[in-house]
Order: sequence, then C-alpha cells, then structure tokens
Amino acid sequence: MYFQNSLFNEECTYVSIAGQLLFIFDSLNGLTNNAITGLNAPTNTIIKCLNDNLLFLGVYYLSRIPPANGSEVE
Repeated sequence: MYFQNSLFNEECTYVSIAGQLLFIFDSLNGLTNNAITGLNAPTNTIIKCLNDNLLFLGVYYLSRIPPANGSEVE
C-alpha cells in the first residue's frame, strides 16, 4: 500500500509497551530518524508495523491513536 509522505508525516505516532505510553512523535519522520530514543527503523518497517499491528523491534506497540486509560494500543 502506498502512502503520500507529506500526509503520513503529519500524523502523530504513539509508542507504548504493555499499554504504557513511552513516546509521542509528531510525525513518521520523527520516529524513523530518532537517535535520542534509539527507536529508528526504515519507514517501510514502521508502516508495516502500524498497518499490520505488528510489534516494532519485537517489543513496542505503534499506533496513530494514543493508548486510552492504560490499555494496550490496538
């Protein structure tokens, strides 16, 4: 599936572990190029995790919707 970079990059990306919100990135680029957190990966990997509800780096949940009340990001 193809996404326009400009549209996708404007969406926030939320990173959580076991329902606990760890990071909020204001764009996809913020996550793909983040040396501070060490959560960097190719854009295609991140998009696949978001679209297929796969764990990012085998541990983190990614979502375009923030976790609600400590529940896991779906």
